[in-house]
Amino acid sequence: MTQLTSGRDVYLYQSDLQLAMNNSTPSDVTSNRPCDGTRLARRLLHIFFSQKERKAGSIAVDPKPGLVRLNPTVTEAIIVRCLELDPKTTRGKVRDAMASSLSAERAGSRRKHTAKKRTTKSCNTDQCEQGSSRDYLQEVRQTTGMCKSNEEEFAPLPDTHVTVAGFNLTPDDLTTLMRGDDIVDEVINAYLNVLRLEGSATSYYVFPTQVPLQWGTSGVPLFHGLDVSRYTWLFQPLLVNGKHWVLLAANVADRTVSLLDSLNPLGRPDEEQILNRFRQYMKTREKKMRIPDSMTWTTKRITCSQQKDGHSCGVFVMMNAEALVEGRTPSTFQQDDVPAARVKVYNRLIGYSHPLT
Repeated sequence: MTQLTSGRDVYLYQSDLQLAMNNSTPSDVTSNRPCDGTRLARRLLHIFFSQKERKAGSIAVDPKPGLVRLNPTVTEAIIVRCLELDPKTTRGKVRDAMASSLSAERAGSRRKHTAKKRTTKSCNTDQCEQGSSRDYLQEVRQTTGMCKSNEEEFAPLPDTHVTVAGFNLTPDDLTTLMRGDDIVDEVINAYLNVLRLEGSATSYYVFPTQVPLQWGTSGVPLFHGLDVSRYTWLFQPLLVNGKHWVLLAANVADRTVSLLDSLNPLGRPDEEQILNRFRQYMKTREKKMRIPDSMTWTTKRITCSQQKDGHSCGVFVMMNAEALVEGRTPSTFQQDDVPAARVKVYNRLIGYSHPLT
């Protein structure tokens, strides 16, 4: 056992702490933080408190009626530890993350209760109401063969951590889709790899979101077993400035590379800088792996739609990648399609999930 933070009588297994920290790595390409304090806080809540305690719990000094204050010694130790490991966060942000996690868990519990009472609707696309979100779902049905009775509703939230396509997701990760929040990197990694499971194994390869953190360093992963010439597309989701997701898409056959940015669909000021970092990474990889056929990546503009809010960029990254793989124009995906896409992504992840053992 190890102390969560010095001077406080709060202990946990070192392996649990390490797992929580490993799953709280920031995805910001410019960050050198050991972990994201707000993410770590949410994961530590799951370690120290049972599901029953979390659903009825609050970190407020004076909880709302029906809620019980969680052990303040433990919650304060969690906050202190997160501040120690992430100097860029604040006490207020950590507390907000913890409160949001508890609130989301209660909301998920209510959805489960409602889902049990809901009568299952028959699946008939001809009876769908008009509207771009439903039109988008109909297009998805046609292109992927997806036809489920509950597509327009979120499936029940899992009680515990799950694994999807080799990536671990917490209930809190999944609720970022349900709440309409910013999408966490674990969701993006898992969904893009689920698409690989459903389609051709050689249609595209996804570099994990953590790779750009190590671009230009000696420890950057090279993926020695990867032969990029076998793939049509290479995708690299990137979190720029710690708050905005963009998609780097490299067409292997054309040897072109593009940056799809839903905030700046006509191009961002630092676009070539980002693309050059990718080019340098690929050159380093070829040199260290002694790959004789060196690739030169030419910039190509691929048009995507512009988001109209501050928290849909992750959805656009996933849907833009899906459109490219399926041969559709990314700009066909619009802001009005985001709610339906969130349901689709969530339910597809749930469909491929397995309890983490």
